[in-house]
Amino acid sequence: MVSPLRDRKRFNRGMINPFLNLPKALLTQPKKVINKVLYSAQQEVANLHLGEGFYNHWVIVQDPLQQTFSKPTNAVSLDFHSGFLNHSLDEIKEFVDTRLGEKGLGQGENSYDNLSDDIFGIIDERTADDNTILFPVYDIVDSFQEAEIRVAWNNATERDKALVRCFWSEDTESDIRFLANTIEGIDSTMGIEEMSDKVYSHMDSLRREEGIMRWFEIRLDAGYTVLGKSGIWLIGAADTLIDRTEFDEDGVMRGSKIDRS
Repeated sequence: MVSPLRDRKRFNRGMINPFLNLPKALLTQPKKVINKVLYSAQQEVANLHLGEGFYNHWVIVQDPLQQTFSKPTNAVSLDFHSGFLNHSLDEIKEFVDTRLGEKGLGQGENSYDNLSDDIFGIIDERTADDNTILFPVYDIVDSFQEAEIRVAWNNATERDKALVRCFWSEDTESDIRFLANTIEGIDSTMGIEEMSDKVYSHMDSLRREEGIMRWFEIRLDAGYTVLGKSGIWLIGAADTLIDRTEFDEDGVMRGSKIDRS
C-alpha cells in the first residue's frame, strides 16, 4: 500500500499510504510495478512545475508489522515482499484506520507529519496492467450526493433521478407526483402546486440532515496522483465522483489527460 505523508500546512497535504495487495501470480516483478508508479508520480510533478508544495509524498507501507518508514520513498532496489498479500480491502482499511494518522505509525516530529488515515493508495493486480492505483477515501456524504453519484455512474433508481432533477430545478410534474408517492404524509389528491411545495419542503429537510462518513473508492492514473489527490481533498470524494468528466470510460480519474477527441 502507498501512504501519503500528511502535511496540512501545504495545499498538497499528505503522502500516499501505499499498500501492496498484489496476488501471488502477479508478483514475478513487484519491484518493477512499484517503481513505475513512483516514477509516474515524480514525472507528474516535474512536468507540471508544481512548485515546493508538490513533492514526492509517497511512503511504502510494506507489512502490517512494519514500524519504520523511508519518508519519502524512492525507487525500490531490493527484492520486495508484501505482508498485505491477499488481504481484503476491509482489512486494509481497518489497518489504516487503527494504525496510521496523527500519533500513529510514521509520526514525525510534529502533528502535521504523519501517514494519512483518510486516503491511501493500493497497488493491486490492475496496477501492473494499466499503471492505475485504487484510492480508498474516507469522507462525508449526504443523501443527495449519494443519489447524484448513482446517476453519474449509471446505476441510479428512478427516485434518484427524480431527486436530482428536483435539486437542479429540472423536475417535471411526473417527478413531483412520483416523489410524493414515496413521502409519508402527502395526499395524492392534492393539487400539483401544494404537492410540489410539500415535496420541496421534504427535500429541504433532507438537505439539513448531517451527512455520514464512509469509504469511497476512486481509481487514479499513477501519473495524475498529485493533482488528483489534491483535488479530492479540495472538493471531497463525493463531488469528485459526481463529476464524470474527470474519469475515462474505464472509470479511471485522469483529469486533463483524458483524450476526448
